[in-house]
Amino acid sequence: MPYELLDHTGDIGIRVTAPDLPGLFAEAAAAFLELLTEPESVRADATELADVAGEDLADTMNLWLSWLLLRFALDGRLVCAVRGARLEGTRFRAEAVGERFDPERHPLKVELKAVTYHQLHVREAAGGGWEAQVIFDV
Repeated sequence: MPYELLDHTGDIGIRVTAPDLPGLFAEAAAAFLELLTEPESVRADATELADVAGEDLADTMNLWLSWLLLRFALDGRLVCAVRGARLEGTRFRAEAVGERFDPERHPLKVELKAVTYHQLHVREAAGGGWEAQVIFDV
């Protein structure tokens, strides 16, 4: 599995790995969905363009996951796939594919309040590829 859930006092985190940076952002979205609900319950019914840019890669990762959280909190949108992911410097763009949250089909696992900067990193992995760590406020 390209991500793992991390226990953190009062919070929850993810550690994600991928061979390249666009893949790292896509895997972070998959881990985010896994925190919220059962990924296999989410259909690919609608697409929305995501476009975020941060000061550095860690900030861009925070903004990307915050974008996903905002779509869920405000619009009830769940993202089950990321298509055409590309990173130009610190600007991430992709098509976010998913559907509206349906409590009948999407069991809510945890309520995420925010994406934090605590212990946040995006860096090249020792064995090649990339890794990211993100802590969420619950």
